[in-house]
Amino acid sequence: MNLSSINTFLEISRTKNIAKAAYNLFLAQSTVSLQIKTLENELGITLFERHKGKRQLELTQKGRDFIPIAERLIQIFKEAYALRYEDKLSLSVSCVDSLNLYCFAPFYKKIKDVNSPINLRILTHQSNEIYEQVENRLVDIGLVLRQSNYRNVIAQPLFKEKMAAVFSQRINPPSKAVHPRDLNFKQEILLNWGPEFSQWHDRWCTPDVSPAIQVDNVAILLDFLIDGEYWSILPHSVIRKCQQTVPLKTCALIDMPPDRVCYKLTHRFPVASSIPSIRFFEQKLYEYIKDFQI
Repeated sequence: MNLSSINTFLEISRTKNIAKAAYNLFLAQSTVSLQIKTLENELGITLFERHKGKRQLELTQKGRDFIPIAERLIQIFKEAYALRYEDKLSLSVSCVDSLNLYCFAPFYKKIKDVNSPINLRILTHQSNEIYEQVENRLVDIGLVLRQSNYRNVIAQPLFKEKMAAVFSQRINPPSKAVHPRDLNFKQEILLNWGPEFSQWHDRWCTPDVSPAIQVDNVAILLDFLIDGEYWSILPHSVIRKCQQTVPLKTCALIDMPPDRVCYKLTHRFPVASSIPSIRFFEQKLYEYIKDFQI
């Protein structure tokens, strides 16, 4: 039994799908299948029901019983590996793509210098996945863009920022401040910034009009925005970072969308060995946010 196979079991128990679990873990499907088969042989039990022709796997009763055991084993492995670092702290952070790249990259570099007392592990996932990672103690801290109800996850607002419209060089904005009703949504590159943003967007983009492109990360959005006749709505932190390398035209929005809010996630009952790392990280994070220009 090893850490990788236990992580794989927990990922499949969440996704109910070998292909999705393999994608999330950056493993081949054959490797994932072999790990689960080996784990079942070692334990002498069947963890998942396999039905021919169905992609979704269902946990057996033994599999459901093994989940809390697997979660405890993960923590034991983490604490055991932490011993090798002696006086070094260890911390894992899971964060959404746009925050990792456009907000916190300078922060990570700042706290991870040669004299840093912390060994930092940085992951990029979607908000719902990060909640599950914190809930299951697979990461120590999560940084997300929406609130969800998880019994053992504490979500605290970290900062909020305004949104603005950005246009490619091939489009002339209607004015320095534009009302949403004057935007051509057929030329929009849409990135969904959360439920509140979607409600605002649906007020102005009628059901009979579809955006030109819908994407799920900023990097793809920028590729289209640089070369085409498009516009999009981005938070100020992303715009500021992008304008260092990409020529964009920015307009304020009249009747603005809701502010984008970043939430910090921690487990209600963190592992004792992780508490010093979490406290160190949070102290430095709050100092960074205080000076962070939104």
